[in-house]
Amino acid sequence: MRFRSFALSLLVLLAIAAPAGAATRGLDVGFSDDLFTSANATDRAATLDAARNTGAGFIRINVFWRSVAPTRPAVPRDPGDPAYRWSALDAGVGDAQARGLTVLLTLTGAPVWAEGPGRARTAAPGTWKPSPRALGDFARAAARRYPSVRHWQIWNEPNLDAHLTPQWTRTNGRRSAAAAQHYRRMLNASYSALKAANPRSIVLVGGNAPYGDPPGLSRTRPVTFWSEVFKRRTNFDVFAHHPYSTQGPRRHALNRRDVSVPDVYRLTRLVRAAVRRGRVTPRRAKPLWITELGWDSNPPDPAGVPAARHADWLADAFYVLWRQRAAKIVWTFVRDQSPTAGFDVTYQSGVFLRSGEPKLAQRAFAFPVACERIRGGRLRVWGKAPGPGGVALFRGSATVGRVTAGTNRVFLTTVSGRSGVEARAGAQTSLTCVP
Repeated sequence: MRFRSFALSLLVLLAIAAPAGAATRGLDVGFSDDLFTSANATDRAATLDAARNTGAGFIRINVFWRSVAPTRPAVPRDPGDPAYRWSALDAGVGDAQARGLTVLLTLTGAPVWAEGPGRARTAAPGTWKPSPRALGDFARAAARRYPSVRHWQIWNEPNLDAHLTPQWTRTNGRRSAAAAQHYRRMLNASYSALKAANPRSIVLVGGNAPYGDPPGLSRTRPVTFWSEVFKRRTNFDVFAHHPYSTQGPRRHALNRRDVSVPDVYRLTRLVRAAVRRGRVTPRRAKPLWITELGWDSNPPDPAGVPAARHADWLADAFYVLWRQRAAKIVWTFVRDQSPTAGFDVTYQSGVFLRSGEPKLAQRAFAFPVACERIRGGRLRVWGKAPGPGGVALFRGSATVGRVTAGTNRVFLTTVSGRSGVEARAGAQTSLTCVP
């Protein structure tokens, strides 16, 4: 999912008070990238090394069901069935885990044989009413193939017709949120299958795209989608979202049923209410993961965000999402994609240019520091240090504060003055935060 419009909005920036003791909460960061499963072993290794060396603790890999099982397996729950093609995924998972990276696998994209009847001609491949039972069988086979993988996400952006169709149906003149209702069945079937294969599996919902349309069109607004899903019992362990923004990380979505970076609380509030009512089970708190996030940068994309702002937005988005209790954030792409097909259909959101040269965003990812002005002529400073220990805050050549990052490396403090600061931890220095 991507958004390139940078039109001005008249909405006020978000201001969420930092809760007492909040700095004890950590934040894990990682990447998604197509090259994690590249057939080119050199590209795959270089991308995984760059992710790890930039500070990622985990990676997200999309598992395209239609690629792994292009023909129907005779024994679909058996990962050894000859219909399955696991080689690319084997390489990606194995190489990532050998580097100490935790792996999140996202199951998405149905094969033709697993799509439902009455397929619309306009439906994108792999989207039409995927069989919940067949998806559950595939999930069980995948979990048996990769017993060391605990984290599983069910589908990608199911609120878009690019990934799940139909989004809406009409019966007797009444619209029905077909995709949300069908997705609930897909999620519940997968949850049961994954827990049967490995009771320690952690199951994530498919992250929604942030923006939608009025009912009946091709995109369902995230708040609408999940409100429909939670009308009946839904099983999952972790809630996920993709809060891309049309502008910066403090720009609210115009519609209150859409959910950009500062609006994620709208969804977590909905989840908590569903848990209380017993509509979401198991009845316990659901951690929040951001499983896609990013902006395209300039360079290389002339329509992208200038490099310095790109880095600042990355760090500030991490802070804004952390304040809304995000536990993990996945940045979309380690390295920019080749723009051969055009900038409008490729991602230039990496923290490295296609050449491998680091962007400013690479420093921001490795040592994110964000700040905001508060009352009394002071500055609130948040960051995640490269390691635990002392962090010094500087403005120019003057030291304006010191703080200790704990084992989770997150720190939160205030300093005097209104202009930005940089942080130093050992031999590493952050970029200057922009309040």
